[in-house]
Amino acid sequence: MKTRRWTLLVTCVVVAVLAGAFMITQGETASRIAMIASTLACVAAVGVGLWSGLSGGGQPDFAVRDTGTARGVLGDAVTGYRGTKRQNRSVTVENTGDADSIGGSAITGYSDE
Repeated sequence: MKTRRWTLLVTCVVVAVLAGAFMITQGETASRIAMIASTLACVAAVGVGLWSGLSGGGQPDFAVRDTGTARGVLGDAVTGYRGTKRQNRSVTVENTGDADSIGGSAITGYSDE
C-alpha cells in the first residue's frame, strides 16, 4: 500500500478511536461537545493535509519496462508506448524489446499520437 493510502487510513483510525474515547468519557455539556468536535476536525485536517501533500515520490503515472519482441505483418509492432500523453501525467519507457513490422510501423520507445 502506498504512503498516501496509509496516511489516510491511519488518520481515519485515529479519528474513530478519539470519537470512541470521547463517547465513553463523562460530561455532555455544550462546551464538551464543541471541544470533541473541534479535536476530531483538527486531527482529520492534519491527516488529510499530510495525505494531499504526499506526492507519488516521483514515480511515473504510466510505465513500460522490460518488454519482449513484437513482430507485425501488415500492421504495427509496439514494444513501448503509443498513445497521447495526458496533461500532468508522466510516461516512462525503459528497456523495451525489438519491434519489426512489414507494412506497418515499429515502435520500441514512446510515440505520442
